[in-house]
Amino acid sequence: MNVLARRGVSPAIKEAVRRILTETLGPYQLRGATVSLTEDADGEPVVLIEARFPSGGPKRPPDGRSVADTLLDARRLLAMEIGRLEDRFPHLRVRFADVAARQRPTRPAA
Repeated sequence: MNVLARRGVSPAIKEAVRRILTETLGPYQLRGATVSLTEDADGEPVVLIEARFPSGGPKRPPDGRSVADTLLDARRLLAMEIGRLEDRFPHLRVRFADVAARQRPTRPAA
């Protein structure tokens, strides 16, 4: 069992990852973020970072360097937390408000 599965993601780590997102993706109209522990396709625990942006996306989309810096900084932070680098995390998902609203599950009509 990997270290993340035993420890989970502490509130301090969640807050630190949010600060990284604010620094690297804030200029692109970042509206918020969540950090959670989930499983990848192989059932292995991974840290999922969801960055939320306004409807229609940011006026200027994040460049590849900003996204790469976000992932690298988050990976380093998580490595310091568990004491070694993990190749399987984190995962960054970008969400736009208008798309997220369309993807919400709806209840069947009665």
